[in-house]
Amino acid sequence: MAPRDLDHEFSWRWLLPDASRVHVAGFTPDEQAWWARELSPAAVVADPAGAELLLIRSDGLSFEEGRLAGAAHAHTVMATCTRSTAPAWRRALLRRFATISEYAVLPPGNPRLLLHLDGGHQVSRGMQLHRPGRLFRRWAFGGACWLARCGFRWPLRARTLLIAKADPDKGPRDLAGAPSVAAGGHSMPCAVYLGSPGPDRKTTVLPPAVGEPSWILKSAQSPGARASLRAENRVLGFLGGTVLKDQVPRVLKFTDDDRSTNLFLEHRPLRAGRPRSDDPGLVAFLRDMSGIHATATPWRDAAELPGVKPEQESEGSDPFAGIRDRVRIRLNAGIPVRRHLAHGDFTFWNCAQTSRGFFVFDWETGAADELAGADAFQYEIGPALAGAERASAPALLRRALGLAGRVIAASEDAGDSVRLHFALWALPRLRRHPLYGELLSALEADWK
Repeated sequence: MAPRDLDHEFSWRWLLPDASRVHVAGFTPDEQAWWARELSPAAVVADPAGAELLLIRSDGLSFEEGRLAGAAHAHTVMATCTRSTAPAWRRALLRRFATISEYAVLPPGNPRLLLHLDGGHQVSRGMQLHRPGRLFRRWAFGGACWLARCGFRWPLRARTLLIAKADPDKGPRDLAGAPSVAAGGHSMPCAVYLGSPGPDRKTTVLPPAVGEPSWILKSAQSPGARASLRAENRVLGFLGGTVLKDQVPRVLKFTDDDRSTNLFLEHRPLRAGRPRSDDPGLVAFLRDMSGIHATATPWRDAAELPGVKPEQESEGSDPFAGIRDRVRIRLNAGIPVRRHLAHGDFTFWNCAQTSRGFFVFDWETGAADELAGADAFQYEIGPALAGAERASAPALLRRALGLAGRVIAASEDAGDSVRLHFALWALPRLRRHPLYGELLSALEADWK
């Protein structure tokens, strides 16, 4: 397995406490070598008797209670278990350690979430971190978590992580510098979103708290992911001085050292459900954002925008020549190309209604100079691109143009301006997904 895949497979390591000597068991030689590099400068020791921390994959190791008995100096044992191996390890750990926590690893074969199983409130909090795009996955995840809140947690225990501690107050190492939390301290169970596999994977943590937590942590270790968090820190710092300051997370703390980049943000409990595109809060947010860094580009400059000229195609073979002609005609007629600040990934899973109004988060791709309407187009079309929704291209186009038309303020004919901006947004994306071509064909039929 490639290092990138191992990074995701063992992403639960965010919960590791500080330790200078670690014993790993049940892993393949390649995985043990990966752990040795990942745990540095801590030493990986062969004898559990000399370790402070034991990392065990139980499905790669027959149960050996002697391994635990010999670990006299261990303050923590973390064991990943299957449904069949968990009972024996749980019983043995309970005999030797003061506390034991159990996390569901969801989904078992492609982990995205660590969900603490000790109480219904922990399950409910953890659900806020994972908002699956596809409808079937949302139903399956929501059903399993509803059963868990009712006390029936068997569906969530296909794969679990057991964490046994000799010292109940010993928590994850990256929470040591966290903002203050409610009674119970940093050792209380966290809910952890593990992210998607890839070089930009980040870990998102909902902290230990009694009641509703007031902050959330995003942590990164790879170069790409750390750059994303630095960019989000800059964007949110800027937004804190704008009209949007009450609708975006406040930055509570930012740390950037040799090992990781950590961004502590304000957290608000999210109300269930997808905000509708006619939601007054959503429309008002997009309108307010359209006034930040707003510019209008003269047509002589805009004519060189990406997508206006076909790429590696002659005019005769360009299937979108009609759309490009319409764009050139509008630009020559003097319709300006408008730009302003944008979120960059404005979808229903990155915004929600809260008790304090409309709230937008995940600003890692925020841009100061984006096409007007881009966020509105993305909001309506993004779910279909991600496979979370099925709708015809003409229906999606009508919705996207409708939302953008409620946002774009222009003195000229609003409908023509919105269609121009949609064409300029979609043309450079033709190679990314076939849906863009279908949308542009629908636009050509609609744009007279």
